[in-house]
Amino acid sequence: METNSTAVIELVKQQGFLPLYFYKNVETNRSILDILYKNGIRIFEFALRGEGMLEVLKDILAYRNEKYPDFKIGVGTVKSPEDVLEVAKLDIAFISSPGMDPEIAKVAVANNAIWIPGCMTITEIMKAEHNGAKVVKLCPAALLTSSFLVGVKDIFPKLSFIPMGGIETHKNELSPWFDAGAIAVSIGSRLVGKTLLDNEAFDVIQSRINQVQAIIATMRKYKEIEANELQQLHKKANIAGEE
Repeated sequence: METNSTAVIELVKQQGFLPLYFYKNVETNRSILDILYKNGIRIFEFALRGEGMLEVLKDILAYRNEKYPDFKIGVGTVKSPEDVLEVAKLDIAFISSPGMDPEIAKVAVANNAIWIPGCMTITEIMKAEHNGAKVVKLCPAALLTSSFLVGVKDIFPKLSFIPMGGIETHKNELSPWFDAGAIAVSIGSRLVGKTLLDNEAFDVIQSRINQVQAIIATMRKYKEIEANELQQLHKKANIAGEE
């Protein structure tokens, strides 16, 4: 289990979005790793949803170790302390649980695991912080909306937030979350969904990855321009004040 939480969080922040998926077919999973890595993805989340997914995860990790040793893989839908113990033995980047469970938190912290819980209320976020979380997923994002993050971010200045659940891959959906202060967004079925995987629609998956990357790059460019313009205005105001 990797333990450098700062590096992992920074990687997620730099990437801007966290692909999330689960699938049982070995060859399809290997193709998805190829696509993700070759398109600049350096960290993603594999969810333990369904029977036998732990063994599937182990195969994914073996393939990763062979071809892309710097590729970080987090594990999601970890729902019990027993699951934490199994997953923490592996070379993974983080553990994500769908809800705020103090028992999961306790075992994760004891095993030096980076734990990312899903939260829907201020009370859950507060409990997550008290139980050692540094990053919280806001879920379901489609229901909470970015206005929820605007309202809670200043209450928890030491936490980083990643919205997940029903996020679309277009600018009008993504932009408000980044404006609200999210370090990244978690995108699942809209990016690497079961229908796409069943039909081996790898070209569509790649196109959607590139679309999200382009949107995030454009948003960051505009924010940089705005920051520079604001800095110039402050300089002008200071010079005028000194005259």
